Amino acid sequence: AFIHVGQFGLLFSALEKDATAGLGSLLIQAQVPFTMLLAALLFGERMRLLQVLGVAVALSGLGIFALSAGGNLSLLGLGLILLGALSWALGNLVLRKTPSAHPMTLPLWAGVVPVIPMTLLSMTFENPAPIAVLSEVSLRGWMSVAYVSVASVIVGYTLWSLLLSRHPAADVTPFALLIPVVGIATAALILGETLTHFELVGTVTVFAGLTLAVLGPRWQDRQHG
Repeated sequence: AFIHVGQFGLLFSALEKDATAGLGSLLIQAQVPFTMLLAALLFGERMRLLQVLGVAVALSGLGIFALSAGGNLSLLGLGLILLGALSWALGNLVLRKTPSAHPMTLPLWAGVVPVIPMTLLSMTFENPAPIAVLSEVSLRGWMSVAYVSVASVIVGYTLWSLLLSRHPAADVTPFALLIPVVGIATAALILGETLTHFELVGTVTVFAGLTLAVLGPRWQDRQHG
C-alpha cells in the first residue's frame, strides 16, 4: 500500500499538476536517503560514511539530469513527489522487516490490494470515470500495462523484496538510483534518442557515486582488516 498507493498515487498526482515525467522520475529517488535515514533511526542500521558520500554524489548526478529535464515545478508538485518518496521509503522498511514472508508474497498482494483504493480515488478526483477510460485504452496501452505488471511488479519488486529482506537498506536502496540511467539508456538504444551532454555527465556521476557507496565500505574493511 505504501509503495503502490502512496508512491504512485502521489507521484501521478504531481504529474497531473505541473511536474514533468523527467523531473518526477528523478525526484522520487529521494526515497534512497529517506530509506537509509529511517532505517538508521528506527532499526539502528549503520550508515557508513562512504555510503553516505556515494549516495550524495549519485544524487548530484540526478541533479544534473534534472537540469537537462527542465520544467517548472510548484511547491505543491514538489511536496507531492517528496511525500511519494517518503511513502516508498516506508514501504521499503516494511519489506525490510518481513523476512519470513516469501519474496513474491508481498509484491503480489501489493499489486492486488491497492486496486480498490486507487479505483475509489480515481472515481473521486478524475473525470471521466475509470470504466469509461478502460474502454478507450489502445492495444499498445494494454501491452504497456501487462509489461509493467509482469516486469515491474512480479519480477522487479519480488527481487527488490528479496534483497531488502536479506541485506541492510543502505546496501540495497542506492541501486534504485540507476532507474533514470537505465531509462535514458534504453531510450537511446531502442528509440534512438540522442543523449545530451548533461545526461552523459549525469550518468557518469551516478555510476561513480554508486560505485563509491557499494564498493567503498568493502575497500575500507579490507584496509582495516
